[in-house]
Amino acid sequence: MQEELNEKIDCKALFSKGTVTPQQFKWKKKWYVVQKVLLRWEDRKGRELLRHFSVTDKANIFHIVFYPESLIWKLRGIDSEG
Repeated sequence: MQEELNEKIDCKALFSKGTVTPQQFKWKKKWYVVQKVLLRWEDRKGRELLRHFSVTDKANIFHIVFYPESLIWKLRGIDSEG
């Protein structure tokens, strides 16, 4: 079942050699550990280059987005089993 969202989240990420990789994020007072980045892509909103990630905690697949100009992370959707 896919759930569409657009909620700000806290995210711990690794910034290395020009790339960003989410490691953990907090949503609704719970921390989720990113077990694997399944997909990453970029698109633009005006001049800002948004960085999208499809990640899993082995139970769910999350679509999270990094807005580098404002340093904001958002959870855009969840695909959960069941």
